[in-house]
Order: sequence, then structure tokens, then C-alpha cells
Amino acid sequence: MVTLALACRTGGGPRGGQSAAPVAPPPDPTLAMAPPQALAALATRYWDEHLRAHPMLATEIGDRRFDDRLSDPTPAGRDREISALTTLRARVASLPAAALSPGDRVTRSLLLGEIDTGLAFKSCALDDWAVDARDGTQVAFMRLPELQPVRTVAEGWKFVGRMEKMGGFIDQETANLRRGLAAGKVATAEEIGRVLGQLDDLLSKPDDKWPLRAPAAAPHADWPAPERLAFQRAVDAALAAAIRPAFERQRAALRAEILPRARDEAHAGILNVPGGPACY
Repeated sequence: MVTLALACRTGGGPRGGQSAAPVAPPPDPTLAMAPPQALAALATRYWDEHLRAHPMLATEIGDRRFDDRLSDPTPAGRDREISALTTLRARVASLPAAALSPGDRVTRSLLLGEIDTGLAFKSCALDDWAVDARDGTQVAFMRLPELQPVRTVAEGWKFVGRMEKMGGFIDQETANLRRGLAAGKVATAEEIGRVLGQLDDLLSKPDDKWPLRAPAAAPHADWPAPERLAFQRAVDAALAAAIRPAFERQRAALRAEILPRARDEAHAGILNVPGGPACY
């Protein structure tokens, strides 16, 4: 029986061509496989693509291939993930259940269920309005050093690579909330208040007291001194020039634009969000 929790395999992503002309995707190798082998390959593809699209999750479960990346929070990124999942679902559904063992039929059903859950979640576009005091960016980014240990120089520069993307990520989150607000979608005042409290607390502290800076404060005694200094400077530059200003902009937008139009607790459920009943 093929399980969904397949071991992740190292593999490169598609490479963009130099020409502006569209390039046809390569033929699907699973088309030449027998159904059981095709199912195993498609399950592996699903897992790899899921972790590639959600690199913080990959880091959290110990897959360090994507430690210098963040997910794509743009509408275009969401559309690409929906398209990829839709294509993958069609291929899995095309595998005849009669050609599979009882165990593989269960795997096929579970895989389709996972894909359907991902499609439903992405289609609801929760990131256009939801804020989260438990797992939001203001929490997840500060928790990162616990999940992404920096022991070697190479791990340090991957950490920096991820940090350097955080300012743009936060700004895109803020743009998403503005887009949702324009469509009448907004979180509750209570949840926004919690997030604002977290941002107020974070932004009241100097950068060297932020948990996100912890890897730069570690001694790294086995690193060459120039690498240690360069790493510290890169972390500090990302915090001061990009991450803190982006959080300040997000706090200002939440307080001045989003909170005044937030839902009260009498309208807290997702059914009170435009399009919410379809996501319930």
C-alpha cells in the first residue's frame, strides 16, 4: 500500500525559458506506468509540490530543502496552486480503481480527499481577510529559529535568504487584506485587536530583542570570523530595513483601515463573510 506520508525526495523545480513563447509542459511520466506505480509517483508528486508551495511547513517537519523560501501569498500564486492541484486531481481520478489493490484504493481515495481539501481551502481565499493571533505571520516568523536551527554557514545563509523575503511577504499580506476589505470581507474586531496587541508588543522592542534575531546572537564559534560577521550584518539589515518597516505598515493598515470596518462578535462566524457559506 502506498501511503501519503512518502519520504520526500530531492528534485529541482521547472526552469523558465529565455523565450517569451509559451513552452509546452513535459509529458507526464506516469502515463506510461501501470496504475499502482502511477499512484505511488502521483502521491510523491503531491507531497513534494505541497512542501514546495508551503516551505515553512517543510522546515517544520524537518525537510530542509526549502529553508530559504516562503510561500507565494499573491493572488497569482494562489491561482497557480489551484491549477496544479486541479491537474493532479484529474490524473489521480483517471487511475481505474479496479486496477489497484484494496490498500491502494484506500490511498487513491485519501489522496483525492487531500487534494479536494487543498482546493477548497485555496478557493475560499481566507488570506484576503483572515488575521490570526495564534499562527499569523507575527507569530510564525518569530518562532522560526525554533524550527529552523542554524548550525552551519550554509544553514545561516539559507536563514538569511528566507528573512530577506519576509518584508515583501508581510506587505503582500497587507495588500491581500485591503483587497478583501474592498470586497466586504473582514475579520472580527476582537481578533484584529489581539493581533494589534501582538504587533504593538513586538514593535516596542529593539531588533536585538526579537526572537527572529536569535541565530545572529548565537556564538557560532566554529564559523570563520568573516562569515559570522557577515551573517550577523545580513540578519540585522533584513530586520531593520525590511521586516520591521513592513510590520509597522501592517499595523497601521490594521488600525486605521481594517479595524474600523471589522465585524462585531454578533457576526463572528464565516457565514457573515461574503462567499462564506460556500466555505463553511
